[in-house]
Amino acid sequence: MTQQSAEIMTTHGGEERDARHLSAPLMRFALATEAERLRGERQYAEGDRNAATLAKIGWFRLTLVALQDGATFSETDQRGSVALQTLEGRVTVRAADQTAEIGRGELAVVAPGQPWEAVATAESLLLVHLAWPPEPASAAI
Repeated sequence: MTQQSAEIMTTHGGEERDARHLSAPLMRFALATEAERLRGERQYAEGDRNAATLAKIGWFRLTLVALQDGATFSETDQRGSVALQTLEGRVTVRAADQTAEIGRGELAVVAPGQPWEAVATAESLLLVHLAWPPEPASAAI
């Protein structure tokens, strides 16, 4: 097996969040702790959702999203595939002319090129897995 060197990316951090790695050879997350932190931040208290990208590696993104009841989360320019995995609560996912209700332990997968919308029907926690084709110049990543 050939070992590739990958640039280790980090977030910028801010008032409520410390900077953190977005890529590394091996990453581990305590999702309950991450969810508690998201729900404790001003963005969630004053808005209807809060999110944190956990991993950003080449063409792959992993984002944790805390949604209040009634919050909408959507993407209209979906170049790749997305999997929305419900860790807590209940969410209605719409893509094309189809609708799926997903609850704890369930997930919905949206094909590339399909605009989608997820609406929380209860306070919810989503793990969003995004993957899209790399740009031609970065195909080796």
